[in-house]
Amino acid sequence: MIQRLREVFKRYRTFSVTAHVNLEGDALGAQMAVYALLKKMGKKVFMLNEDAVPPSYAFLPFSRSLRTTPPASPVDVAVVVDCSDLFRTGRVSDYISRAGLVVNIDHHISNSYFGGINWVDGRASSACEMLYHLCAAIPCLDKKIATCLYTGMFTDTGSFTFSNTTPRVHAIVSKLLAFDISPQKIYQALHSAYTFRDVRFLGRLMSRVQQDSTGRIAWINTASWPRARAIDLTEAVFSVMRLLKQAEVLVLFKQTGKNSIRVNFRSKGSFDVNKAAKAFGGGGHATASGTTVQGNLRTVERDVIGYIREKLE
Repeated sequence: MIQRLREVFKRYRTFSVTAHVNLEGDALGAQMAVYALLKKMGKKVFMLNEDAVPPSYAFLPFSRSLRTTPPASPVDVAVVVDCSDLFRTGRVSDYISRAGLVVNIDHHISNSYFGGINWVDGRASSACEMLYHLCAAIPCLDKKIATCLYTGMFTDTGSFTFSNTTPRVHAIVSKLLAFDISPQKIYQALHSAYTFRDVRFLGRLMSRVQQDSTGRIAWINTASWPRARAIDLTEAVFSVMRLLKQAEVLVLFKQTGKNSIRVNFRSKGSFDVNKAAKAFGGGGHATASGTTVQGNLRTVERDVIGYIREKLE
């Protein structure tokens, strides 16, 4: 597949690179790595997303180059990274569909293979892990690209603590560190970015944590999820919930609009939360997934927790 992508990148002239809505480290890191790779190859390329770069990721080297409005003319090739389905690109999906060729690069096991070319590896920790191999093969690795790739791997492995932190991940990281990137600065940008207001909100939210009679399922629901924060608090919530000794499945229910409930799942054990998300129209990974469900907050909570409880029995 790497050789095929090299041929595509050499053959065509104009490119767009897009990631999913609600941007995070792997999406941005992968997107910016592909952007830098194509720039080095002398191609006409731009990054296009529905969302702007979150402030906590402003340290990434190409953060000011991202645009949220598509041009009038379609590109030869639209590269989509870290997206299980084209609809996850949001309102720019129509523009992507007009491209001569769509290249889909992803590591979600729920990927729908929506591209003309699909490079999907569900064993990879992140899209950035996959792209390391492409960048090394071109070759085009430098300090800026290494920073992007490290950031994506760092975030999608939970700071190298999740079960997807494999020997392969550490081997790649050792090579990226050789480019004199700064893990300390990346960590501080992403984990020392919470305001006093954020921490107070997290405290109130934690007082709402619930668990089933077995203690194997823990969840929180909120009708007042902050949408205007500089940093998404989802992973901060789960980092605290992971402290629960018996909990195997963690769920966060967020009301994001009238009758629109965002449901995030995390698994600490063998329970496959990708299957749970798919049962409600979403998807992701075995240990981390999500979906958006239309309905009342309490009703969605009841249905989802009921489904997980049934599957755990």
